[in-house]
Amino acid sequence: MRIEIAGAQITDAVVDVIETLQSSPEIAKTYINTIDDLTRAVILDLSATDDESDAVTLSRIRVLQMIRRDIIALATPPDVDIPANDTPTAQL
Repeated sequence: MRIEIAGAQITDAVVDVIETLQSSPEIAKTYINTIDDLTRAVILDLSATDDESDAVTLSRIRVLQMIRRDIIALATPPDVDIPANDTPTAQL
């Protein structure tokens, strides 16, 4: 199966990931906790060389936070309670 929604390719593999994140909150929580741990490790990295700039560190933190935000959005869609979303346009 493959569906395209607003340019996004929704395949069986994508559906499996979303279903797992939405039906197994402990998995999403583990992912988020791991990202939070990694973020703290990047901030507190005492082994960083002088060659690594603050910009590199901030970039790593930004990417980790973007991943965190996306996992949360997939696991618990923030717009799920909007009335316009109550009527599925397609259900397979």
